[in-house]
Amino acid sequence: TDSALFFTDPDDRILLKKQKEILDPVLQWMRDEMNLDLKTTDQMTLRVEQTSEVNAKVEAIVHMLDPFSLACLQCMTMESKSIVLSMAHLLGHLNLDQLKEASRIEEEFQVEIWGVVEGGHDMDRLNNSVSLSSASTFFGLLSSALPHHEALRDRKFTWSGND
Repeated sequence: TDSALFFTDPDDRILLKKQKEILDPVLQWMRDEMNLDLKTTDQMTLRVEQTSEVNAKVEAIVHMLDPFSLACLQCMTMESKSIVLSMAHLLGHLNLDQLKEASRIEEEFQVEIWGVVEGGHDMDRLNNSVSLSSASTFFGLLSSALPHHEALRDRKFTWSGND
C-alpha cells in the first residue's frame, strides 16, 4: 500500500481537497515525466493493483540505486508511507518541505480539527522531520559523489519492456 494512492471518501470534502491539492500534481508528474500511470482509490479496504508495466518501471528505478541510495529510499518510504512520494523527492520533483507536508496530510488534518496532543503529534512531527531530512541529506551527499546518479537525475531509465 502507498499512502499517496489512497484518497479519503468523497463525503470528506475538506480532507479530499487537501489530498488532491498536494498529491494530484505528484501523480500527474509521475504520469507525464516518468510515464507511470498509477492507479488510485478511495476505498481503504481495497488493495490497489498496479499494472505489470508500472511494477517493472518502479523496479527498474529501484535497481538503479546503489545500496546507500536504496537505504535512503527505504527510510523515506517507511517514514512517508509512500514510495511514490519518496521517488518524487529523490528525482527532484518534490523538495524536502513538500515531501514532509505530503507525508503528513491526514495527521495534520486531524490536528487542525482536534488540536495537538503533546507528546504525540509534536513527537511525530519531529520524528518525521528528522527521518526524512537525514535520508534526504545523505542522498544529496551521495548524488554529488556518485556518477551513476546522473542517469537518475536526468531520468535516463531503461525499462524492461515496451514503452
